[in-house]
Amino acid sequence: MKTRLTQTNLLAELDALDQRLQIQNLKDKCRVKKNILRALSKPKFKKPYVAKWWKDYKNQELAPITKNGVFSCPKCKATSTKSTLQHVWHPTPFRVLCTKEVDDREFVSLIPKYIELQKSKKCLNEDDYKRWCRWERKSSPSWGDEEIKAYGRSKTRSYSALGYFSRDKLLSHHIGEIKRYISLDRKDYKYVCSGCAFKEDEDVIKTGRLVRDIPYFLFDEKCERRDVLAQALIEELVKSL
Repeated sequence: MKTRLTQTNLLAELDALDQRLQIQNLKDKCRVKKNILRALSKPKFKKPYVAKWWKDYKNQELAPITKNGVFSCPKCKATSTKSTLQHVWHPTPFRVLCTKEVDDREFVSLIPKYIELQKSKKCLNEDDYKRWCRWERKSSPSWGDEEIKAYGRSKTRSYSALGYFSRDKLLSHHIGEIKRYISLDRKDYKYVCSGCAFKEDEDVIKTGRLVRDIPYFLFDEKCERRDVLAQALIEELVKSL
């Protein structure tokens, strides 16, 4: 039976994810972290504001400060029937945290071990490349330079790579930030009209990024570590051909 989506259940799930991360001597820590990152990417954590529990919470708080369903925006002073629970604090995207915290020397030293791990999972070989072409490109492999480079970059963007090259402590910190976001601490949000909320969020809506001036780790074109790892993975693939 599907678990009801509530604030309490989401917080419990985040606690369970963090506890899983803390288990010592896991057989495949990389896989565990990959699954945690994949879970955290789900809409229930990324966009909780579309859920019923969030809307019910907002309506309950708004009831005492509205008159006949009309809300007076404290920012623009206009009255509106459409109010928004607007966060003034957000969790830092995990890839941004990694860009700030991952040590370059440590990152480079881990690449050979990561390659061996991927090879043990039957990746970075001809069959894996063909699977990637069918899945990502929807075509047969052409073995062209651009296609092979795209394969390498795709591998660096994976949750496997993100989990492997990030520290457990940093991921635990990120889970804690998401818990704070879901908890709806009163100091972290305000109520404004939908028009003011849109103006405040306009840049995020246009760019799709909460943070623009820091490259997203192993993802963005401006992330130099992405290119370093992609080149190493490509070289390993070429060896197997």
